[in-house]
Amino acid sequence: MFNLKYEDWINACNIIEKYSKVFGKYYLQLYPFYKWNDLSTIKEEKYFNSCIKNGFFLNNYSNFDIIDNYSKKGDGGFRRRYLITPIFYIYYIAIGLNIEKNYKQERNKNIFVKYGGDFENDILHYDTSYQSFINHVDKSSKKYKYYCKLDISDYFNKLDINKLISLLSNKMSLSPMDQLFLKEFLMSIGKGNFPQTECGTTSVYLATIVYFDLIDNKLYNFLTKDEDITAFEICRYVDDLYIFMNFDGRKNKRKIENRIVTTYESIIFEYNLSINKNKIAFKPTSYIYEDLKSFSLIPDLLNTNVFIPLEYQVKLYQFLNELSKFSEKQSFNYEDYRELINKYFENPNSKFHANQILYVLIYRNIDWLHAPKIISKITDIINNDIDVISVDPRKMVSLITNTKDENLIKKFLYRLFQKSESHFWNINHNFMALQYLLNRNFKSTKLLNAIKINYPEITSFIEKYYINDWRNNAITSELFLLSTKIDISMNKLILFKYLEITSIKQKNYLAAQSYNKNYFDCFTNCIEYKYLGKKTQKINYTTKQLKNIYVDGLCFSIQDFDNIQNLCNKRNENPLCHANGKLLASHNMVKDISDTIKKTNDLIIDIINKLQ
Repeated sequence: MFNLKYEDWINACNIIEKYSKVFGKYYLQLYPFYKWNDLSTIKEEKYFNSCIKNGFFLNNYSNFDIIDNYSKKGDGGFRRRYLITPIFYIYYIAIGLNIEKNYKQERNKNIFVKYGGDFENDILHYDTSYQSFINHVDKSSKKYKYYCKLDISDYFNKLDINKLISLLSNKMSLSPMDQLFLKEFLMSIGKGNFPQTECGTTSVYLATIVYFDLIDNKLYNFLTKDEDITAFEICRYVDDLYIFMNFDGRKNKRKIENRIVTTYESIIFEYNLSINKNKIAFKPTSYIYEDLKSFSLIPDLLNTNVFIPLEYQVKLYQFLNELSKFSEKQSFNYEDYRELINKYFENPNSKFHANQILYVLIYRNIDWLHAPKIISKITDIINNDIDVISVDPRKMVSLITNTKDENLIKKFLYRLFQKSESHFWNINHNFMALQYLLNRNFKSTKLLNAIKINYPEITSFIEKYYINDWRNNAITSELFLLSTKIDISMNKLILFKYLEITSIKQKNYLAAQSYNKNYFDCFTNCIEYKYLGKKTQKINYTTKQLKNIYVDGLCFSIQDFDNIQNLCNKRNENPLCHANGKLLASHNMVKDISDTIKKTNDLIIDIINKLQ
């Protein structure tokens, strides 16, 4: 397993506790830590040594629960993210903390780089690093005449995990097992791709500090050698890149721009990336805030003293009034919504842009939302067309709940239930329902049932980790039993079980059965050594050898052995285990494999129970 240290684990637990106290009620991924904000048992060194250090917790199927958690992008489209189990989230943060301490960057020290968090200072939230980036860009814009902004197209979906693991291994001397595990772990929590998890500081660290390390250096070296550029500075925030520069104003700007773009394009091509040509900017630095105000990231501003003038209460009413008129026509889209926000909340004298101001009005100026005329306009919107709320479910549903008006809230829920009962429920209604449940501590059973009809896996996840205490379910009793009967420090045993589970989650059933076979053989090797005193490097048993171990050595019955032999015969039909390959002709291959894996795992528990 990944070579975590106890200090990484306890540090991850500590900063997640601190982080979730402030932000846990706003993010689905953090809510379980907000509701149960005591990780003292999980922080114990005994728990770490018996469950985490050896990867033992990775052998629990339920720890791999992952559900979709779409969010809205700046253009109104969906960004696919995932919610992972709380124990996996702690582990992923601990991995990030470990890598941050051990990864040796090659990036030139003159390159300014920030990502959504700051592991070095134990900060998970992106607000501090974002503000640091904005402040630095502001200073740089005063020192240089021009800037070039470059954006990566669909960055996170194109990030090459194999390339990432190679970059890490070159700087951290990862063992082959570490590399295999880390690759499979990233793919498992990203459902086959680089993981995009909510509050995913480890993801943005890897995507920024590691993946762009050599890229930034190559670009820096190119700019150093460009004779037309007299001075420059590179500033990066994740995949958003700003190059500030000075050059002789008599030079052809377009040629300089093209040289930079084509060079950068060539560099990132090796990393499976491409430039978003629609977002290239090459302008005088006086225009920098046009780009910064369209920056996709919006800080929460929950811990800052942002003063909003009283006149914005009127603007909020006007905004909702016009939104209500749109809802009457039922022809409202995301572009309309953005234009409305800019119309009423954009202020050229403010360092915050319109979307941020609306955010503060909803989350900080809650008293303003109690005004009867505000509530009246929100009611009109819901009566006319509840789907208007779906243009920005996080803010709009929070706007509704923060009014504290029970009649308005009941009206909103009634309209949602109507969608469910009439079978018009879609992913947008799911967003609204999840945001409402988050705001109301997941206390609406009726709303949960409405979600369950359409997305049962989400309801199951909520019940296990949001309604019930997830800390009691991180490790199953069967796994504890296994740990008492065999040597759980056997890394190969843990790894094979882990690979079996990840293969099933990725629907790679042939590979899952192959790993399950290896798991059983490795398990047999463990008990042969512990109970019969035989230590062998060979872990590939014939039928005769298995009989010698279980019947002659451990005194199991012939019926017990028949079960073992039947399962061995079944796995030999898998082409990844045996040249037989009979399984490929089965019309029920997935069911056959799933049944065989379950029977093998049940058999192992049965064997453990019979061991003295």
